[in-house]
Order: sequence, then structure tokens, then C-alpha cells
Amino acid sequence: MFRKTSIEERNILFLDKLKAGEQVGIDQNGRLYKVKTGEMPEINGAAQETLNNLAFDYLTRSLQNKEFKDITKGPKAFEALIGKLVSTHLLEGQILQTSLILWYNQRFRALENAGYDSDTAEAITTIEMSQDPYLSDEIKDPIRPQPTTGGMSGSYFIRDRNGERIGVFKPMDEEPYMPNNPEKQLRRDYDQKKPGRIHAIRYGATQGGSWKREIVAWEIDRGDFVGIPETVELTVLFPKRQGSPESAMKTGSFQKFVRGKQLSELTNEQIAAIPVSELHKIATFDLAMGNADRHTDNMLYDAETQSLHPIDQGLILLDSIDWKKPEEERWVSESSLWWRTYPQISKEIHSGALHWIKRYDIEYGVEKMRKLGISEGAIREHKIRMLFLKKGAAQGLTFAQLAQLASEPESNSPRKGGTWLDTQIEVTINLMKTHNLDPNDEAQFFQAFAQVLPQAMQNLNFA
Repeated sequence: MFRKTSIEERNILFLDKLKAGEQVGIDQNGRLYKVKTGEMPEINGAAQETLNNLAFDYLTRSLQNKEFKDITKGPKAFEALIGKLVSTHLLEGQILQTSLILWYNQRFRALENAGYDSDTAEAITTIEMSQDPYLSDEIKDPIRPQPTTGGMSGSYFIRDRNGERIGVFKPMDEEPYMPNNPEKQLRRDYDQKKPGRIHAIRYGATQGGSWKREIVAWEIDRGDFVGIPETVELTVLFPKRQGSPESAMKTGSFQKFVRGKQLSELTNEQIAAIPVSELHKIATFDLAMGNADRHTDNMLYDAETQSLHPIDQGLILLDSIDWKKPEEERWVSESSLWWRTYPQISKEIHSGALHWIKRYDIEYGVEKMRKLGISEGAIREHKIRMLFLKKGAAQGLTFAQLAQLASEPESNSPRKGGTWLDTQIEVTINLMKTHNLDPNDEAQFFQAFAQVLPQAMQNLNFA
């Protein structure tokens, strides 16, 4: 004998077959039926509440299916399900909002189960929530991505479901001279296979590369020394441009939020009170990575914990040294090091910074950079800067002196605006030629450069 199908089971089967936009009625026994085109079912308040509850139960059952827990397929499956239930007027009002919150709570857990850390899972969840057409503005307004002020890139504060800031998202396509930059005059076409050079920002900068450099900075540090906030790659559905109703999948860097005041907000006395060890950490990093954009707005100081955090690492590791160019056109990228004038920088290099400089494995760092897509030109410059930093520290130079050598133009440089460090590159090339060595042989160049630096440093006079 066949088992009699319950009304509940019949309704579930009915909802499975229901198509978006169809009208639904409910009879006195609680059975759902499809209303013929042109007819309007008479549904009173109690019947509508019953329909809403049936739809809510159906949705909660559906969310247990495997496809809804898949972090890739789930959003599309839910979009189709909620679209069907809303268009048929089965979900509306407060029960619709409750259904959506239920989904996003599940979405967050699914992302965590897939390996995302809680902050990144939260970021994806709230970014998606902020674009949901069915969620009320009352829920969305406190969690919408909020554009940061200043800077040339699209950069957004991301908030959790309680409205608290948890990080900053910087999409690749909103960087300077990329197609969706917030400023129209800073938009350019982009060819991924051949990104353009953007010397208008900094010599050696390339289109669409800042987000990778933000991640590399974290991967090199990993919170062990410099205090760079954790930074990861994030791909998420996001508004195409600021204020645009259109959305697109975007990839960029997501940097976890850290508390602190920008140094531009502090008095000279407050800056002078920052521990030497904290400023020396940032000086070490900026000299090693060739930071072309360190200023008072991208250093955050927490007086309570006496910790200094560098943010905005998008203009490190610039692609300046091209071995395919003539020798006379090889020079390091420009540096912008606002910490140079602070009194702590003229002191003897702190033991913590000295230890990091001595133990830093250049080849290990290079391996990480290559895996993350950093160019060979940027890697060459990093090797040059690290040799310079190691030799300078061994000679007892201060960070103030090292910064001067690496960033201040000098009159006898082989190129206009060239630094002492540029001069030593030229000296190395000329020395190799006199010994019939090929300057285009990188291994031989770095071997010779390591010998040139200590000799040149012994003859320095900073008076």
C-alpha cells in the first residue's frame, strides 16, 4: 500500500516546483495551490501569516541542503530561492528580514568552515549583505563599506554585523590609473598581460600592483617584528564604482583594523615619546623594502600599548631596476621617509632592529616575493637595499644616516637627482668593467656590490 502524503509534504513538493512570479493561494485545510493567471486569491491576515510561516519553514529546510553550504554555489542558490519566495509574496516584512539574517549567519559559518579567519569571513558576509536588495536599509546602513578619506585609490573601511570597523579593503581595479578609480582623471585602460608604468605616482610603480605589495609586506613580517596588520587577498562581489548600483567580482587586499592615532594627529612632544624600538622597526622595514610613501598619516601609534603600526604598504618594492636597460639607466626607486627627522632615528640602531637585519634571509624573502608575483626588477632592488642595510648596520651607521644615503640626492650622482646608493651602483658597474666582468651577470654584480659598499661607507663624512 502507498503511504498517504501529508499536507506538509505536499506543500514542500509544491514549493519545490513553484516558479518565480507565480501567485499562491492556501485552502481551508492548509494546502497550497497555484492561482490561475488573472485571478486574485482572497488572503486575509491570518492566511498571509500562515503562508509566511510555511515559506520560512521551507527556507530553513532548504538551507540544510549541501549546495547552500558551498561557499561558491551557495550565494547563487540562495539568490534563486529568496527571489522565488519574494516574487510569489510568500516572504515579506519582518519574516523576510529574519530569513535573510538566518542565511547570512549560515554564510559566515560556512566561510569559517572553509578556512577563512573570522575577520575575513565577517568582511565577505557584511559586504554581501550591504548589496542585498531585500535587506532593509536599517540593517544595511550601519555595515556598508565606507570610503576612507585621502589617498589616490579606492579604499574602504569594512565593518562587522555590529557596525564595528574590522579592516580596510583596497580593490585592485580602483588603484591609481586603473579602470574604476574613484577619480575620473585617474582612470586608464588595463592590460593584465602588459600593465602600464605609472611614473606620475612614483618611479617604478606599475598598474594594479599595490594590493599585492600590501600582502607581501605582511607575508614578510607575519607580525613577528614590524607590526604590520595582517593583510590577506580578498575576492568579493563589490560595487563597480563608488555610488554605482552595479556590482562586480573584485580582488584586492584586506588589511585587519588596528587602533591608533596617525602621527599627524600627535604633537612633537608625543612623537618624541614614542619608544626608539618602535620607530626603528618601521625604519628597518622601509629601508629594506624601498618604501616610496611613508608619511605621518600611515603610521598609527597606540599610546596605551606603546605600539606603532605601519599601514599602506602599496608603494614598496617598486619595479625600478631593469637589467635590460643600459647600465647608466639603472637606479633605485625614490624613497619617502617622513620619520627621518624624528630624534629617535639619530640614535644607535636598536638591538631588536639590528637582530632582524642580521638574521634576515634575503633569498627566503625573495622566494616569498616571487610566489606572490613581485617583479624581478623589484626583487633586484630589494637585494640591493638589503645588502646596503646589512653593510650599513655592520658599519655602525644610524637610520638617519642610512636614510640620507638612500633617499637624498647628491651632487656627484651619475644621474640627476641620484642618491649615494645610486652612485655605488655606478661605481660597481665601472669596477666590473675594469676587471673584464660582465655587469649584466647579476650574481657577479651582487658579489662586487657587497665589496664596494663597506669600502665606500668607511669614507663617509656626515659633518
